[in-house]
Amino acid sequence: MSYLIGVGLYTPAEAGRLLHVPASKISRWLRGHSVKGSTYAPLWAPAINHGDDRLVLDFRDLMEIRVADAFIRAGISAIKVRAAIQIAREELGRDHPLSTDRFRTDGRKIFLHVIETDPDGQERERLLNMAFDVPESSVRRAVEFEGSLSQRMAA
Repeated sequence: MSYLIGVGLYTPAEAGRLLHVPASKISRWLRGHSVKGSTYAPLWAPAINHGDDRLVLDFRDLMEIRVADAFIRAGISAIKVRAAIQIAREELGRDHPLSTDRFRTDGRKIFLHVIETDPDGQERERLLNMAFDVPESSVRRAVEFEGSLSQRMAA
């Protein structure tokens, strides 16, 4: 386990205090849950897996939680957030797509910025509409990656 030396690790309770998201919500998102006979898989697998039932989060998981929570607070349903995560995961080829800097907003919608290489080796960019409207002010802060997060989390 020496690969974890120097890595910040967080419990759901610690993450909840830092991000102002209930620990129970974090656990539901990362363990999955059932509601009224419907079962929901985890939104993503935590980056740290000790092979037991403990839920241990790293910084990337905190960023995923922060953005997912901002989307939901902006009025986007959890089902749409789940779909957006899956689409972004497939498009970007990353297990933790919300912690990338690939999300954009025009003030009303959220887009995923995708860079593709055509058969001639030329890169082209496209914006994938994530198909939901949101108020600009509520999401812009969630998807900006400038500034010190540790300073904002300490505030």
